[in-house]
Amino acid sequence: MKKNLFLIALLFITSVAIAQVPNAINYQAVARNNTGAALATQTIKVRLSITRNAISQYSETRQVTTNSLGLFNVQIGSAGALVTTGSFTGINWTSNPQPLMLKVELDITNTNIFTDMGSQTFATVPYSFSSAQAINAINIGGNYVDTNTPQLNDVLKWNGSAWVATSLPTAPAIYNVGGLIPGIPFGGNAAPWVMAGANTQGDGYQTVTVANGQTITANFTGVFGHTNNSSPQPVAFSVCYQQVVNGIPSGNIYSFHDINYINGTVNATPNKTNLSATGAVKVLTGTTIPTANQIPPGTYRVFMGVKNNSTTTNISSNDFVNGTIIVF
Repeated sequence: MKKNLFLIALLFITSVAIAQVPNAINYQAVARNNTGAALATQTIKVRLSITRNAISQYSETRQVTTNSLGLFNVQIGSAGALVTTGSFTGINWTSNPQPLMLKVELDITNTNIFTDMGSQTFATVPYSFSSAQAINAINIGGNYVDTNTPQLNDVLKWNGSAWVATSLPTAPAIYNVGGLIPGIPFGGNAAPWVMAGANTQGDGYQTVTVANGQTITANFTGVFGHTNNSSPQPVAFSVCYQQVVNGIPSGNIYSFHDINYINGTVNATPNKTNLSATGAVKVLTGTTIPTANQIPPGTYRVFMGVKNNSTTTNISSNDFVNGTIIVF
């Protein structure tokens, strides 16, 4: 479709950033069809994007009506755009290894299907914008430091075209679990999840409160056995969680892996069995319990869980469970 349109454009860098004068750039162009005839007295849409290194710094879409010669005028950055993305006033106009470019797209049918008319480099930049920024401009190794407002403890990070103030990730919270494993009664195929450890904070579980976007990872190891001299007894094991509401454990216990937890066996003493479980869940708003690898924000007990699937034998000759839980 681009071959069927011609755009003759003039870019006027005439606006200045002083009182009573708008912060805007005059743009004028003539739209013509493939025969060279002007698209006269026609309502069209134009999308103008200021880019650096193919990354949009600011974009706006406007509806304009051409005159009898196919000519239209807009002021980039002024009021009246149908849609804008980015910040016109936040554009870094000062010197940079990657120049600013103006990308132009047309929609002559008003169907929001735009034709790329190409990009042109700013041979100069709006003088008043550049000079105003240059007052406080700093550069590192010839590369500009962007003007976004830093927050306390931010660091500078290279985004491909400028140094920008960036917040460091929050330090992860680390919790430890370590304690004796009590007996776990048999339950057959319908055995419930049971906490492998004493029902005490720090001995068998840790309570964590998590927000949207955070991740919980955990790794547990426990030594299990039984006193029945028959064959090894079947168990399942996993990192598990239980929601806490108003300080009280509420509802069922779920595996971090939903139904994809590990099955194994536990030997009789003295040949006890070392079982290890690891897992991670992402905290996302809108998720429901149970969902494999996803939980909603809230407060949870996190621990190693065991299902004693034996139909005859309690897992009653155990040692210790140890684990680490990390929230980040």
